[in-house]
Amino acid sequence: MKRFLCFMFAMAFVVFSFAMAEAQENNFGKGFHHPMGAPGVKPNKGPSQPKRNFPGMIKPSNQGRFGENSHNRFRDIEGMKRNDPERFKLLKEDAELDLKIKGLVRKFKTEKDGEQKEALRKEITELCTKHFDVRQQRRELDLARMKAWLNQMEQGIEKSRQNKDKIIEQRINSLLDDSLGEF
Repeated sequence: MKRFLCFMFAMAFVVFSFAMAEAQENNFGKGFHHPMGAPGVKPNKGPSQPKRNFPGMIKPSNQGRFGENSHNRFRDIEGMKRNDPERFKLLKEDAELDLKIKGLVRKFKTEKDGEQKEALRKEITELCTKHFDVRQQRRELDLARMKAWLNQMEQGIEKSRQNKDKIIEQRINSLLDDSLGEF
């Protein structure tokens, strides 16, 4: 029985290896292959993330810095640079300050001189204060946009409430209209 199971495992491995090789050959050097090697499956066509709910909000990403979707994140950032320069500026400043702070913290941890450590601590404190202010500005911008979006939704709901009978009549007409034909 063990030999049979080993044989079946070996056969499955061989079949999987051939599928992987075939999937790589079918791409004709396009620079990608699906991690599972399934022919006809394109990368990044898996379950999609929810669409943006609020204007100016970027999609959350659980991918790493150079994850499978890093080119999509880059495209999102480039789109934001064109379409939302205010948010782009805040995000860029946030990232730059974060890098500076991390670099100074590394220096602080390796520094032996007490006076230098104190100077670095003072500089880190100033940068952290500025970093907090930038993040706060970004959150305030997001909140203002969410409030505007919520206001639009409330207006739309109120307009629908006022036109309820008309909307229902249009729906009934579209369902019962014989000119639409059947499937």
